[in-house]
Amino acid sequence: MKHKPYMILPLLILSLGLTPTSVLASTLKKCSLYVLDSGSSATASKYSAASRYSVTSSVSDDDILNIKVTASSGDSWSSDFKKSDITIYGGAYSWSDITDLTTGSRTLTIRIDVKDKDKNGRTKKTSGSSSDHDSDKNSDQDSDTKSHSSGKHSYNDTSTVSDAVLSKSTGKASWEGNAVKYDLRLYKGSSLVTSQISKKESYDFSKYIDAAGTYRFRVRAASPEKGDWIYSDDITLTATQAAKLRANAEGRVTSSNDASKSTSISTSVSPTGSSQGAWLKDSQGWWYCNADRSYTVNNWQYIGEKWYFFDEHGYMKTGWIFWNQQYYYLNADGAMLAGAWTPDHYYVDQSGVWVPAMAGYPG
Repeated sequence: MKHKPYMILPLLILSLGLTPTSVLASTLKKCSLYVLDSGSSATASKYSAASRYSVTSSVSDDDILNIKVTASSGDSWSSDFKKSDITIYGGAYSWSDITDLTTGSRTLTIRIDVKDKDKNGRTKKTSGSSSDHDSDKNSDQDSDTKSHSSGKHSYNDTSTVSDAVLSKSTGKASWEGNAVKYDLRLYKGSSLVTSQISKKESYDFSKYIDAAGTYRFRVRAASPEKGDWIYSDDITLTATQAAKLRANAEGRVTSSNDASKSTSISTSVSPTGSSQGAWLKDSQGWWYCNADRSYTVNNWQYIGEKWYFFDEHGYMKTGWIFWNQQYYYLNADGAMLAGAWTPDHYYVDQSGVWVPAMAGYPG
C-alpha cells in the first residue's frame, strides 16, 4: 500500500509502538476551550477530547471564572502565547473577554469576568457601585469634566453604553455611547450568530439574519476601557421578513455555476466570523468567499455544518493534513471526516483527530 509522504510519521509511530506524545512533544501555540454559562454558574472544559492539555475551572466570589490549562507531559506553552491564541466556544464569551492571562512553561492561567445574569441571559444591573457613589459625591466636578470633549468622543464615560436597539425593518443595530471601539454579539434565540467589532455606534447585521426566528444583540465598550454588556430587545422575524433583509444586505456574493457547490451557504458560527458566502473555483482549486469578501487562510472554517481547511493561499485542502500537532483527514469534497475510518484504513475520532491505537480496517 502506497502512502503519502506526510503519513511516514504515523506509520513510524505505529511500528515502534510509541505514543504520539513521546514523538510529537512540542510547543503548544493554540488553545480551544468550551465555556458554559448557565446564568447561575460557569464552567470551562477543553473543546476537543483529543487536545494535548487538561482543563480545570472554578468561579471565585467576585464572579471571576478561573481556568487552569495544563499541557501534557513533555509539551510546553509558547513563550509568546497571547489572548488571541485562545478560541472560546459556547457562545457566551470570546478571547476578548479574558481579563488576565498568565503563561507558564506548562500551565496557562486564564481569568474571565462572568457577572451574574438573569433568566434570559442578560447581565444584571448592579446598584450602589463605587462609580455610582463617586458620581454622587463629585457631580459638579464630573459635569465640568464631561463638557470637555475631543471630536466625537468624550474623555469620560467611555465605558458606558445605553439604548441598544435592533431594527426589525433593516437589521441594523444602534446604541448610545462614547467609546472608541465596541464589542458586538448577535444571537438567534440562545445561539450565537456572529461576533463583531465596531468603531461607531451602529452596525448592520442584516446579512447575518437569514432565517425566521427571534434575534437580539448585546454590545459593550471595548476601548479605551471595557464596559458592561447591555442587550437590545428581541425582534421576531418571519421567513419572508428575514429573506427581505438578506436580499437587501450589501456585498452579497454570487455563487459558482458548478451545481455541486453553487448554492449560497449559511452557518451559525464560523472561526472567521462570516455567516454566509459562496464557493468559487478557479484554475488553482476551490475557495470560499465570505459575505464581506474575505477568505480564510491557514485555518479551519465551519460551512454548511461541516469543517473545511484552507491553505496559505485560501484554497480548500483534501486528504491528510497535519495541524496543531494532530493529523486530520479531509474527504474529496473537502469536508473533515469524523468518527470514521479513512479510505487508507486509519481511524479518526469525533473531533477528526487520527487515533494511532486503532490501526487497520474493521472486519
